[in-house]
Amino acid sequence: MISIASLLIDYNFYLLSTCAFVLSLLFFSNIAHKKKLIHPELNRRIVHVFTGLLISSSPLIFSSNLFPTLIGISFTLVNLISFKINAFQGIHSQKRQSYGTIYFPLSYSIIVLFFWEESSFVITSLLILAISDPLAGHIGTKLGSSKDFTIWYDKKTFQGTLTFLLSTFLILSLSVLYIEEYDWIQSILFVLIVSIFATISEVMSKKGSDNLSIPLISILVMIGLKKKLIYQDESMVIINFISHLALMTIILYLSHKVGALSLSGFFGASIMGCLLLLYGIPFHFILLASFFVLSSCLNIFIKKFISLRSRHSQRSVVQVICNGGIPLLLCIVSYFHPGLIYNYLFAASVATAMSDTWATEFGKFSKVKPIAITSFKPVSHGLSGGITFIGTIGSIIGSSIIGFLAFYLILIEKNLTFGIILCGFLGSMVDSILGDKIQRKYKTSLGQIIEKPENGSIIISGYSFIDNNIINLIATASGPLFMYLYIKIM
Repeated sequence: MISIASLLIDYNFYLLSTCAFVLSLLFFSNIAHKKKLIHPELNRRIVHVFTGLLISSSPLIFSSNLFPTLIGISFTLVNLISFKINAFQGIHSQKRQSYGTIYFPLSYSIIVLFFWEESSFVITSLLILAISDPLAGHIGTKLGSSKDFTIWYDKKTFQGTLTFLLSTFLILSLSVLYIEEYDWIQSILFVLIVSIFATISEVMSKKGSDNLSIPLISILVMIGLKKKLIYQDESMVIINFISHLALMTIILYLSHKVGALSLSGFFGASIMGCLLLLYGIPFHFILLASFFVLSSCLNIFIKKFISLRSRHSQRSVVQVICNGGIPLLLCIVSYFHPGLIYNYLFAASVATAMSDTWATEFGKFSKVKPIAITSFKPVSHGLSGGITFIGTIGSIIGSSIIGFLAFYLILIEKNLTFGIILCGFLGSMVDSILGDKIQRKYKTSLGQIIEKPENGSIIISGYSFIDNNIINLIATASGPLFMYLYIKIM
């Protein structure tokens, strides 16, 4: 590993110099934009490269992450404000709307704050962002392609994607050669796996979100692989990981082909599954996989027998993240801070997602209209906040399945099993309450109540920025919170 603070320098001087350098780049890029000396996209990429190269050297300069974190937070706020007031046109003037200039310092802040001790990986992940990302964009723009593709939202080119993959492969190869001490098999696996998932995080972006996902996914995969490749003596560990990763990918691809996952959902679930395999134990992977597989099977089964107007059944990357993001976060936290309590919180979060999903699916069997959970007024089928008797039964069944699975997988006590079931159900109730009270709802010109805005529709309740995905995210966070309080009370 690279030694931290290997250069002797006055921290205050470096802090001021860094801020002055970045501000100077922004100033001159603004001038270049106003005088039309450089194309806006090229202008932004130049700032991106020079800033990225500068901040990637942070572990070589500072002995702690205090100043780097302050730098990252400061420029996140500066860029956010400048974006709002339409300042710094040199980096904000590209044709497509992008928040990449905000995601960039935000990702830097998160990485130096939480992963500072992994100095070599901090440098490598930031170099991938600083070099591979703008290089891919430049090559993709220059060469162009009639075969552009979109995984989630941002349009990508095959030439740009290939450039990113090769550039990342080269950066990681040099990193392995000069930083880490792997044997040749370990080196090849390390470089290949990180390159693939870094590239997936690049092609699957929305409005510049890859500036956040690229370094975060890269460093998480690198840290997780280090344990698999170095700290485990048996070669079977590596073989098991590769085989499980391949099997998971096949299952997810089949789920995509049958319509359970969209293309973005497939790639998002692949990243999530890889991180679960790296950071978790079989308990984590089986529990979350059971939720996705069983819920998808239930949805497909119901569609065969019931013809009701309901939400689109394909899970997108946003839905994958909002249902599985909190459990994944708890899994990663438990890796760095081991404790049995995280297993219970993880199970409660998955139970919440399962409970809410099965309530919706079972509710499709109801022959009477759902009622709003807070006002008890009849609402349309599929509208958030509505509950039915049979849907409530489905909610309890879904939560119970996760609770009993947790009981058999890690042999927890019966009172904790009950707690998981109860907290999963309560989390589902939180989903319904928030869905009824604060989730956006619109009325069309024909008087129909809908949740996604259409031409001519007006908002009648909730907040325009809160959709069902945000409600799901809050609900899956409430389940672990209930479980934590349950454990403390018990």
